[in-house]
Amino acid sequence: MRTGSGVVGGIANTNQTYFEFQVEKPAEMLQDSPKPRYPSVLESSGISGEVQAQFVVKSDGRADMDTYKTLKSTNELFTQAVKNVLPRMHFSPAMIGGKPVNQLVQQSFQFAVPR
Repeated sequence: MRTGSGVVGGIANTNQTYFEFQVEKPAEMLQDSPKPRYPSVLESSGISGEVQAQFVVKSDGRADMDTYKTLKSTNELFTQAVKNVLPRMHFSPAMIGGKPVNQLVQQSFQFAVPR
């Protein structure tokens, strides 16, 4: 029996992308993952900001840049900083039934002026 969730009898479909509420353990950015670089022109101007991004974290723990969308951004330079680092970021993949699966993620990136 197949449910609308893409889970067949408790077994995850590894080709499907899941939402956070559909997985047992959501994808998470790893602590040692590289962070976006603060654009120097904005930093020297004392401008802080935020980027709200949406993308799929694949079952291998990498962001799928083909799925990237900027949902909100206070400055295009912050958006570019996120897009530049995202392919090098590392995530623990979402899990269903002990197997890694693709998950759609919404991630907020904060840029606070260093003091």
